[in-house]
Amino acid sequence: MNKIIKNSLLILTICFYLFPFVTTVAQTPTPSDYVVLTPLPGTTNCGNNTTNSGCVTNLGLYLPQMFNLIVAIAAGLAFVMITLGGITYATTDAIMEKSQGKEWVTNAIYGLLLVISAYVILYTINPQILEFSLDIKQPVIINNAPGAVAISPMTAQEIADDAAVRAQLTGIKVNHTACINGGTRGCTNLNGLPQNAIDGINGLATTIGANNITITGGTEGGHATHGVGKPMVDLSPNVRITSLLMGPTGIPHDGYSKSVSFGLNGKYHATFTYESAGGNPNGTSTGDHWHVIFN
Repeated sequence: MNKIIKNSLLILTICFYLFPFVTTVAQTPTPSDYVVLTPLPGTTNCGNNTTNSGCVTNLGLYLPQMFNLIVAIAAGLAFVMITLGGITYATTDAIMEKSQGKEWVTNAIYGLLLVISAYVILYTINPQILEFSLDIKQPVIINNAPGAVAISPMTAQEIADDAAVRAQLTGIKVNHTACINGGTRGCTNLNGLPQNAIDGINGLATTIGANNITITGGTEGGHATHGVGKPMVDLSPNVRITSLLMGPTGIPHDGYSKSVSFGLNGKYHATFTYESAGGNPNGTSTGDHWHVIFN
C-alpha cells in the first residue's frame, strides 16, 4: 500500500509540473467542445442538466479543473499517509512498525512539499502559467508592410486620443485618417504624440503658416524611430519649410539635417532631417519628407 501511495504522489507531482506546459503547447483560439462519457467534478459544463448526460467540456475548461483536482488528490493522499503513519507510530511498540510509520509520515511530508514547491516555482517564473488561459489575442497581419508587421487595431481610447491631438492642430493638415483597423500604410496616427511636439507644430505654423504644413507620419507603426511618446513627426516637403532651413534657393538632399528655432521669440526648437524616397539609414522611406524631432 505504501508503494502504491508513494507512486501515486510521484505521478501527481509530475503532472503538476507538466500541466502548465501542456496548456501552453495546446493553446488554441477556439477550443472545440466535446461530450464526455464520465464527467470529472468541475471539468464539464452540464448547464441545467442534473443527470450528467450530455455534459460538454473543452481544453480551456478541462485542463484548469483537472489541475485543481490533481492538487486536491495529492493533498488528500498526503493527509491519509500522515494519518496512517501517525497512528502506526503511536499504537505500536514494535521498532520496525514505528520505523515504518515514521517513514510514511516523512515521505508524505516530502511529497506535499514537492507539490507546494512546484506551485511556488511556477508562480515565481510567471504567475500567468498557473492561469491556464487559452484565450490568445489575434493580431492583425499587415501584409503590405515590410516584413508583414503585426499591428493590432486601435482601442477606443487610442482613437479618442488621436482625435484630441488633431483638434489641437488648428488649420494643420494630416494626410490620412487614423489607423483604426491597424496598419502602417495609408493611415496616420497622432495618439500619444507628446505635448511638446504638438506645441512645436503649432509654433511652426505661426512661422510659416498652418496651410504650409502637412503631417505625413506620426505615431503609427512601420517607422524606424516614430512611436507613442516620441516627439517626432514627418512633414511633407514645402517651399516654406525649405526656405526656413536653407534659404529661398536651397534644394534639400537625402540626409540633409539642420536644427532651428522658430515661433514667437524662437520659443520652439527642432531638428529637421530630409529623407527622400528609399532613403534614410535603413532605406525604408516611402516618400520624400522632413523628419522632425522636437526638443
